[in-house]
Amino acid sequence: MAQERRLALIDPDDELDHAVALALSPWGMSVLVKHDAAPGTSLPTASERARALAVEWHVSAVVWLSPSEHGSLLWIYELETDSVSTRQLAEAPPFSSPSAASVALTLKSLLRTGPVVRPSSTPPPTPTPPSAPAVPAPGQKFTANAELSLRYLARAAHETRGAVGGVWWLGARPSQWGIGLKASAGPGIDIGRGAFTGQLRQLSLSAGVSWRVIGSRFIASSLIAGVSGHYTELNGFDRELERATALRRLAASIDAGSEVTLSLLGPVRAGFGVRAMYFPVRERYLAHGTPVFESWPVAAEFGASLGVDLL
Repeated sequence: MAQERRLALIDPDDELDHAVALALSPWGMSVLVKHDAAPGTSLPTASERARALAVEWHVSAVVWLSPSEHGSLLWIYELETDSVSTRQLAEAPPFSSPSAASVALTLKSLLRTGPVVRPSSTPPPTPTPPSAPAVPAPGQKFTANAELSLRYLARAAHETRGAVGGVWWLGARPSQWGIGLKASAGPGIDIGRGAFTGQLRQLSLSAGVSWRVIGSRFIASSLIAGVSGHYTELNGFDRELERATALRRLAASIDAGSEVTLSLLGPVRAGFGVRAMYFPVRERYLAHGTPVFESWPVAAEFGASLGVDLL
């Protein structure tokens, strides 16, 4: 039965999620992470709430933590016996890797031989939670990014650019949605055609939505869609007219791309990505009726990034 092979873990941190999945995998039991309200700390109410969640999520056991005076209390509800097991822990979340491994072994032992606590009409005393700052739900993070990229606007017209920005990730791994914003600029593109010489510079502001198709502690792959606004400035000199020229324009593009990021050290990630930008109105500049610069309808950008999870 599917219910005999799944365990629901309510609101764990990343270390505990990883340690429990590793400890239970030899049993062939999978771990379903849920970010929901815990069943509580009072019996029989907690047992009834856990039973309802087990049936709703199609799992055989529901596990959650509650704060206690000397650490935290581990709660386990098993649907087959309709019983609740508890164990006092000396640690409290967020857990270090050794602490998370210890909690996972305790959970494994309780699922196998743990004492059964039957629901009774007399609830145990509710521990007083210690005062602590609110902790964001695991998986919801703001990532600040710095990027170095190469943008191709036309034949023989490319530019090395730098960008800064950030992405707010919503939901829990592996599938997350992100809302991002970044600004980019570069040293410019030198243009020389006929009697005209000049330099084209472009400042871009981009907003987009990202979807993490693959997401784990070590590697993530995302699809990106969004829009960009581009402020373009062309400064040059016409030798025939012996006159300097300065043109400024605003343009918009529709963007799509993908990115792969790898975990380097703790919250630090390195990324590699590609993006295409479609310009409904192409950039085109003329001198004496002859184009001196004309962009492709679709520009391409290839880049590498360095990001840090700040929350």
